[in-house]
Amino acid sequence: MRVEIVGLPQLTARLGKIGEWVNRGIESTMQEAVKVVYDQLPPDPSPSGKSMLPFIKSALQFRWLMWAINSGAITVPYPRTGELRGSLRQEVRSIGGQWVGSIGSDSPKALYVIDERRQAAYHKGTWWTLQAEFRKVKNNVLGVFAKALARVIHGS
Repeated sequence: MRVEIVGLPQLTARLGKIGEWVNRGIESTMQEAVKVVYDQLPPDPSPSGKSMLPFIKSALQFRWLMWAINSGAITVPYPRTGELRGSLRQEVRSIGGQWVGSIGSDSPKALYVIDERRQAAYHKGTWWTLQAEFRKVKNNVLGVFAKALARVIHGS
């Protein structure tokens, strides 16, 4: 989702101190909007107990899976560690005069678990995706910006 205020850098430069006030207001509104999304993320799903066998495409993959289970390298169903949830980060920053809010993870596993385009088949239907969760609260995010704009217009 993109909320864009066209000409904002030029406007804040012209307004001087008031422009700085506007800029801080936009930053805090973006932080509030990102928090709305982050706070609505569902908890990690409980282990599904899904069989991995339907996802095995070759004898080599099957042999590796059996070796990994027997050696203790993996457990099935895999235990919930909270690692993915703990890796989620909220960030708001200014890029080229525009405020950008994001939620993401520094875990390489996240791409295959909670990213809609790259979610592994094993996780589909079990794990939520960031994009789908954002769509659910999109109107709440727009409401954050609408309320901020109303405060500026009405002076409250």
